[in-house]
Amino acid sequence: MASIFKRKKYAPVPSAAEVVEINSGKGPSRLVARWVDNGGVSHQAEVDRSLRFGDRIVVGESKCWYIAYDTPAGRKHRKAYTDKAASFALAERLQREVARRREGLIDAYDDYAKLHINQHVADP
Repeated sequence: MASIFKRKKYAPVPSAAEVVEINSGKGPSRLVARWVDNGGVSHQAEVDRSLRFGDRIVVGESKCWYIAYDTPAGRKHRKAYTDKAASFALAERLQREVARRREGLIDAYDDYAKLHINQHVADP
């Protein structure tokens, strides 16, 4: 099944930040970094603890949506649109195309057949 999501943007945890654990009572607790910048403005951001990158803070989300869908070769990710509904429709179309290829309703060479003749001649 296809899913859509927005990627998070990360930055290193500021050196002046204090990392605290917040427990809201609903669900698991989460880590946040709190710090005051040079202008005296206080900030708070979610902390992502990754073994691969270390501690990072979440500074925002991508503008566009991304799609994750299953293929016979494994899970693929693709950039979609800024509109959520259009991205969801694209995800459904991609998943439907994968299912049709799996059942043999779409030939593996259909994409190749749609190429212009100059691209066919250029291929060795």
